Amino acid sequence: MLEEGEEEATTEEEGDLATNKKVEEITIKSHKQEEQEEEGLTTLLEVVVHK
Repeated sequence: MLEEGEEEATTEEEGDLATNKKVEEITIKSHKQEEQEEEGLTTLLEVVVHK
C-alpha cells in the first residue's frame, strides 16, 4: 500500500534503482578487491621484512 503523498514508482525510477543497486554492488566488489590487494601487499611486505 502507498502512504499518503506517495506515488507508484515509474518504470524509469525502477530502472534507476536497479542501476544504482548494480553500481553499489560493483563498488562493494572493488572495495573488497582493494582490501585484498592491501592485505596481499602487507603480507608481501612482512615477508620481505622478516627475511
